[in-house]
Amino acid sequence: MGRLPLTALQGFVLAARTGNLSSAARRLNLTVSALSHQMRQLEARLGRHVLIRGPRGVELTPHGAHLLELMGPQFEALEPALQQFCAPPADVL
Repeated sequence: MGRLPLTALQGFVLAARTGNLSSAARRLNLTVSALSHQMRQLEARLGRHVLIRGPRGVELTPHGAHLLELMGPQFEALEPALQQFCAPPADVL
């Protein structure tokens, strides 16, 4: 299957949690069109639909719910893991 791009997985997690592509795209500094394109590519790579797009947002398919269950905690763990490598602000003694 090859490696899935992390940006598409991050976009999926945000879209799934917010239930809205617009909100997720805004948080990722993407256009809705760019995020939608990433979601289509992700679904193509997985060979199954993970989101149901509707007029009021997105909903998860059963496969999408399972993917969120697996990937959500992984993305939550990244931020604290990376904090230890961030340099302290220059104005801190």
